[in-house]
Amino acid sequence: MTASQSPVVYVDDECVLCNRTAQWIRRRDRRRQFRFASLRSLGITSPESVIVRDAERIYTRSRAVVHILWRLGGWWKLIALVLYAVPALIRDAAYDYIARHRHRLMGPPQCTLPDDHSRPEADQP
Repeated sequence: MTASQSPVVYVDDECVLCNRTAQWIRRRDRRRQFRFASLRSLGITSPESVIVRDAERIYTRSRAVVHILWRLGGWWKLIALVLYAVPALIRDAAYDYIARHRHRLMGPPQCTLPDDHSRPEADQP
């Protein structure tokens, strides 16, 4: 898989929960398929969602989470199927609740986005 074909996960680079989630994904991404970038690189200044760009498709909110789990494979694929069975309206409501309260849950914003210096194209939208 070339870098241009690799899915890019855009996260709020100042959100502790978002950054820990990006680290979690990186540890489980055995095929090293995901690249990471800041939502701010897309011009989004008030991020409330993770965005995954995979080839020609864009996934947001709970669909992005399901897509990431699916691509990780193994048991994560099974969890993705279970989540996908839940109506998107309910999944997105849960996602939105966590997104709204993430700073209270995990602490104040700080930049700890995974370093992708080895993959400079990760910052390209």
